[in-house]
Amino acid sequence: LDSQANRIAAVMQMLDTATAYSIGGPQRKWNVILQNQTTVPNAYVRMAPKMSELYMTPPQDNFSTGSLRWDDNLIIHENRHIQQFSNFNKGFTKVFSFFLGQEGQLFANGLFLPDYFFEGDAVWQETLVSQQGRGRMPSFYNTFKSLWAADKNYPWMKYRSGSLKDLVPDHYQIGYLLVAYGYEKYGPDFWAKVTEDAVRLKAFFNKAIERHSGIPFKQFREDAIRYFKDQAVTTPAAPFNFITPVHKGNVIDYEFPHFLSDGSIVVSKKSFSQVPAFYRIVNGREEKITGKKQCLDEYFSCNDNSIVYASFQSDPRWTNRDYSVINIVDIHSKKQKQLTIRSKYFSPDINKEGTQILVVKTGTDGSNQLVILDAATGNEIQTIPNKRNYFFTYPKFLNDKECIATARNPEGNMSLVKISNETGKIDLLTVFSYNVMGYPSIKGDTVYFSRMDGQADKLFAVDLISKRTFRITDNSNGIYAPAVNDNGELIYSAYTASGMRLVKSDIKSLLSQKRAADQLITANDLFTEKGLKYQGKRVL
Repeated sequence: LDSQANRIAAVMQMLDTATAYSIGGPQRKWNVILQNQTTVPNAYVRMAPKMSELYMTPPQDNFSTGSLRWDDNLIIHENRHIQQFSNFNKGFTKVFSFFLGQEGQLFANGLFLPDYFFEGDAVWQETLVSQQGRGRMPSFYNTFKSLWAADKNYPWMKYRSGSLKDLVPDHYQIGYLLVAYGYEKYGPDFWAKVTEDAVRLKAFFNKAIERHSGIPFKQFREDAIRYFKDQAVTTPAAPFNFITPVHKGNVIDYEFPHFLSDGSIVVSKKSFSQVPAFYRIVNGREEKITGKKQCLDEYFSCNDNSIVYASFQSDPRWTNRDYSVINIVDIHSKKQKQLTIRSKYFSPDINKEGTQILVVKTGTDGSNQLVILDAATGNEIQTIPNKRNYFFTYPKFLNDKECIATARNPEGNMSLVKISNETGKIDLLTVFSYNVMGYPSIKGDTVYFSRMDGQADKLFAVDLISKRTFRITDNSNGIYAPAVNDNGELIYSAYTASGMRLVKSDIKSLLSQKRAADQLITANDLFTEKGLKYQGKRVL
């Protein structure tokens, strides 16, 4: 990991020069540890002891944090927390740190500053200095947009504290809206002045906002949310044909639907009151197949007989070593078994015959490969060469000799690709761009997938013969994981205020209204006018 460590150190130094001023100025020395034996895609910065850990295995879900190289994504976000803690040891807070050391500052910062500011400010830095960042991703606004479309206006404290009954944005989302609006409306030093007053206890955080904005905090937060709401498109072009119900007082997610040959649907279902499980839907009636083990995401694949998915497995001894193992479920007997042990396999796909499983394998050295497993034993049969060092996600068998996957190149651009299982030769089905994509599904000579397009993640199709790509939906909020059956029915998951609901459509009518995609985000300097520069060049 030495090359990644050098890059991370260089990025930190550039960010110290380019962005630390907006939170106060100084950036203190910090210990950063790279953990490469865990499968959890995360990181943190803490004060007691003063250190940061970056978990170096990237996530498969491109719609969660984007497609930029993972080490860049991590350090841009976490470096902002380092800048925050470096500048939040002043005035009254310093009294706490004098008597209680690092734990004293940590306690005071938690007492005087809300968690939504810490995370919203870090997402702001992602969006400011990189060519992506969650602030530019439609999926980041799915929750807010679904509430706006449903005309649900919850009180501030429900946004602030969360809910066990209703869907509400988390502290990253609500924090980003407030922080980004503050910078946009009141200038680059606005939050530096607000946090300075708060940590010195010149004013509580909300009162400090009022002092430097000149308006009551209630109006500030309402103005911030309205600022983003006015820019959002929240009315769908056509009503959805939902086939799953709404349950009052509960949020239910139906994800990754698959058609079986008999017309039934297999889906992953979870809710606020139920743990994740696999269900089979027949004529609107839901039948539980089996519960799921602890997973890092809800993705799975199936054929008429079996379900395959990856689950989290901890190491019996070491906290920072864990695994992602493959499990197979018999749909008819409802029994499941674990196929692999101590592996780092993700996003499995099982072939029609049920003899082979295609997985993404991630190494502790940062390598990423597609591997074919024996479905009976879990043993590796074949490793597909990856000479270009692409990061593959959501692979699918096309036939015995080829597969389909979404690929991220080292620059953070994405493309849908066709790969030779023998040679690893890659054939681009779409051009590389910063438009996040994922969840491909193959039917005949067409691949259906979700991709970022304007203000929403929409459904696309690419013809394998002509390689023509076209948009097949015109939704205003995120829809994901399309699947098509022999009867010409399309099913997918739509993000709503009640959770992810299943929608069924007629694929022929959608294909007859093929739409051109919005302009792809391909230029490296597209956001230069909004980004920061370091010695005349972009930070990243």
